[in-house]
Amino acid sequence: MSMNCWNFSGDLLGYGRRGSEKFPKIWLRVRLPSARVPLPTDKDDTVLVQENILFVNIDLPQTEAGSRFEDAIKTANYIFVHNATMAAIKRSKKLPNGTWDTTDVRGIKAKINSIAVYDKKPPDINKAVIHGKVVKQQDNVIVVEERYRNVATGEWLTREIPLVSSKDLDTNLPSKYVTAFAQLLGVTRDGVSKVYGVADLIIRM
Repeated sequence: MSMNCWNFSGDLLGYGRRGSEKFPKIWLRVRLPSARVPLPTDKDDTVLVQENILFVNIDLPQTEAGSRFEDAIKTANYIFVHNATMAAIKRSKKLPNGTWDTTDVRGIKAKINSIAVYDKKPPDINKAVIHGKVVKQQDNVIVVEERYRNVATGEWLTREIPLVSSKDLDTNLPSKYVTAFAQLLGVTRDGVSKVYGVADLIIRM
């Protein structure tokens, strides 16, 4: 069975609403603990990413629990998220001709019952467990495929999870299954916004 589970704490820098009135969504801008990113061809050379910032995307239920959650994040300073998922997030942009262009961007999704908010800073946490088949590899960068079932339709779908390894890897990992332990990053070593993981341990199954 595939696994795509991300757990992290961070500073809550901002929030907002998007989506329709019928299906509202909340985004949270979060600064995660800093992390070191190895270079693609030299694992011993790393860059410290201090402004490790990303967005957490949440479907907001139109319930009392959803209202309480939205009220809580308005005054919170910090959050802890458990069992978040790396997934494709739909982004829509209105074009000059009045039509909408929708694209998928890799991001982090969570549910309101997997998020705790705090006034005081919680311990620094940034840990993930990923399990799936390697579908791409280039040097110490791999892409792990997660298979999951659409609850509404029963259809099996896939998600791609990019990981940068901090250690040397076998060169024949594609089509093999791995379990990886990683940290979540929202920024590359060059300061570009991108959601991915840095794995300090990848076990070939």
